[in-house]
Amino acid sequence: MKSVKTIFIVACALLISVSCEQDKTKKETQNQKGYNLTAKDILGKPEYLAISYGGYRTKTRNEQPTLEQIKEDIKILAAMNIKVLRTYNTKLRHATTVLEAIRELKQEDPSFEMYVMLG
Repeated sequence: MKSVKTIFIVACALLISVSCEQDKTKKETQNQKGYNLTAKDILGKPEYLAISYGGYRTKTRNEQPTLEQIKEDIKILAAMNIKVLRTYNTKLRHATTVLEAIRELKQEDPSFEMYVMLG
C-alpha cells in the first residue's frame, strides 16, 4: 500500500511539473510573437535596442516628416537591430505618423518588430 501511495504522489508531482513547463513555453512563444509584451518584458533587455527618434529634416518642427520619410528611417533603424523608439514630442503629428508607419511596415511584413515609447 505504501508503494502505491508513493507512486501516486510521484506521478502527481510529475504531472504538475510538466503542466507548469507547458504554460511557461506557451507564454514564451506568445512573447516571441510580440503578443502581450509589457515594458517589463522589453526594457533593459539587450535584444531590444532602443534609440531616441525624431524624424525632423529641418531645424524647426513646422515641417513634419512624411509617412514615407519616417518609414524609410524606421527601416534603416530596424536594419541596425533597433526595436524600441523613444519620441518625446506627442503634441504634433510626428508621433502619430511614427505609429502609422510601424503599423504599415507590420502589415507588409508580419515578422517586423518595433515598439514606441511616447513622451
